[in-house]
Amino acid sequence: MTAVGVFRPGESPTRESELPDLDCRENIDAMVHGFYQRLLNDPVMAPVFLEVAGIDLQQHLPTICQYWYKMLLGERSISGT
Repeated sequence: MTAVGVFRPGESPTRESELPDLDCRENIDAMVHGFYQRLLNDPVMAPVFLEVAGIDLQQHLPTICQYWYKMLLGERSISGT
């Protein structure tokens, strides 16, 4: 099923009670890691990230998580930037 087949504006594909709030680091980590797990299991998207863009997941995932901590929790990075 494609994203277009799943997404319908104004409708939620799952009940809100099934989705955790992104109100703590643990839930944000689960969201980010779950997203990348699904992305890397996709035979079309995985090569784009791993081969074409050459994403180093060991470095990329903590950076993405830190971004969401800042956006959703108002946390500053460890370096203070």
